[in-house]
Amino acid sequence: MKTASIEKINAEIFQRFMDKCRKLNLNPEEAAEEAIEMWLEDLEYDEAFIERQKRILDEDEFVSIDEL
Repeated sequence: MKTASIEKINAEIFQRFMDKCRKLNLNPEEAAEEAIEMWLEDLEYDEAFIERQKRILDEDEFVSIDEL
């Protein structure tokens, strides 16, 4: 898949998420954190993985698609 296509899909997902948060009068950061916490409750990951995900939310620590 081309990088431009992935970026377009990511932008659309982000926009839908932000629109839904506005419609429901939710704080986007809190909504994302709560969703990740709920997701993690159902899965068995080691503590290092969970801490890494929390740092991503707290520090805006994102990886480009090229780095994956």
